[in-house]
Amino acid sequence: MIYVWDITENADSWLEKPHYTRLELCKGYIYLLNLWFPPGSNGLLHLHINRGLHQVWPETTGSVYRGGNTFYQFAEGYYLTEEPYLLKAYALNYDAKYSHTVIIQIGITRIE
Repeated sequence: MIYVWDITENADSWLEKPHYTRLELCKGYIYLLNLWFPPGSNGLLHLHINRGLHQVWPETTGSVYRGGNTFYQFAEGYYLTEEPYLLKAYALNYDAKYSHTVIIQIGITRIE
């Protein structure tokens, strides 16, 4: 099962109170994480993904993914076996003029 989210951040969203997009999933094993930063953001849109208060991706706390026409693909191995089956995508846009989008794809094998 592949889940997909398009997250668009307004210009200067870094000035706002930190917020996140809920990535609601099923109980399972995450085997794939894809991130695409379409052309234009030029490293100004930053993203990290948490489970609760713990940063999961990138693994180094405080680091972020960013890019411009950049595609990240990870063959991951992460179990999501306890409720809530939820990740949080924190995106911040440091561009003063334009909004930018990141596309997240998560592949998960359902566990019953």
